[in-house]
Amino acid sequence: MRKLTQRERMKKVISIEILDEYKLLLKFNNGEKRVYDMSNRLNGVFEHLKDYNEFKAVKVIDGAPTWFLNYTVPSNICREIDICPTSAYLDSVPFEGGKPLSNI
Repeated sequence: MRKLTQRERMKKVISIEILDEYKLLLKFNNGEKRVYDMSNRLNGVFEHLKDYNEFKAVKVIDGAPTWFLNYTVPSNICREIDICPTSAYLDSVPFEGGKPLSNI
């Protein structure tokens, strides 16, 4: 695994737009816009996001894409899930001119 640069470690999401097919348009604190594809990540803790209404409820909390679970969970289970901003940056593709610069 490669070592992250200081610049990569400091990425924070400042805004999110919902795109089609479980994709998020993320704007980072350096001004970059990138597309993050969640379609192949809807398992495990993210499985409930298969409900597109749940998926669209994403918010930016502390610089990270975050969802609050709306279904009943035991009190010992966290009701909030998020994506690490650095991972979101590294696992996304640049967005310019209204479309991703490469296939996701």
